[in-house]
Amino acid sequence: MAGIVVSKYDHSPVHKAIVTRDYAGLRRILAGLPRLCDPAEIRTESASLAEEEEADAIAAVIDRRDVRNRETPLHLAVKLGDQTATKMLMVAGAD
Repeated sequence: MAGIVVSKYDHSPVHKAIVTRDYAGLRRILAGLPRLCDPAEIRTESASLAEEEEADAIAAVIDRRDVRNRETPLHLAVKLGDQTATKMLMVAGAD
């Protein structure tokens, strides 16, 4: 973590969990995200719109970019060489 100022990530819980290697905290955040249904089960426009809203809610957490250098949590985990956080984020659907 040399050269990283943790306080610059205070407003983004996922980024902060990655910087501090708080895997339990990251796991709690990811576990609290909505789960998307199987796309084959979406049969109506309203169901499609509801799933889109859920996907947006997930992306707002795991694809957040309002930090220094506009790095997503996944970018930050890769940059730090954090394989555990990288895997957790990829399983959660991070871009």
